[in-house]
Amino acid sequence: MAKLDFRRTLCVGDVHGAHGALVQVLERAGFNPERDRLISLGDLTDYHPGSDKVLDLLLKVPHLVAVRGNHDTWAQEYLQTGEKDVIWLHNGGDVTVAAFERRDDTTLERYRRFFVRQIPYFLDERNRLYVHASIDHHAELEDQDEDTLYWGRELWTKAARSGMMGEPFPENLFHEIFIGHTPTNKFWPDCKPVHFGNIWNLDQGIKRTGRLTLMDVDSKAYWQSDWAEEFED
Repeated sequence: MAKLDFRRTLCVGDVHGAHGALVQVLERAGFNPERDRLISLGDLTDYHPGSDKVLDLLLKVPHLVAVRGNHDTWAQEYLQTGEKDVIWLHNGGDVTVAAFERRDDTTLERYRRFFVRQIPYFLDERNRLYVHASIDHHAELEDQDEDTLYWGRELWTKAARSGMMGEPFPENLFHEIFIGHTPTNKFWPDCKPVHFGNIWNLDQGIKRTGRLTLMDVDSKAYWQSDWAEEFED
């Protein structure tokens, strides 16, 4: 299937192991795995106990674009080396370790290969950029530092400040940018997707108290899960 033959391009924010929430938004959107393209903004694991189920589901999606997040790098390191980063364990990684320990070696190898295939960013055919955290406007896209892509907050901080204070909006070279990483529900408790200028933040805080968001990037229609505390997996 050619890129432009997709019925829809759908983008999902940080999942953080909330398998039930992921199932919910895909069902509510009427996701068709054969006709729709699904772009994940990363951070598939941690906090909720269903990280293994999230990976099982996404491994079955034929037209998946999986962008890497900082929590994915932790999970990948654990699967490759067995080492448990202390900071990771204190940031939801403990439940991911427990989830992976339930699975056999063949399944864990499939997870390893999944994380290896994740990409640092994705630029689609309409010049829309999908990145987990941030970009450095002073560097070419192919020269971006991984710490910025997976951990940075400057892009969103500048966009939000400009939008709320009426200041000049930070310029960029893309038609639109879709990010996660920085939960919006603390300052926008209605948990709707937040955007300033051409930057959309689709992390509405499912990892603790918010919701998971799935958006049609063309129409901007979106679907959300129930609240985080309602999910046990």
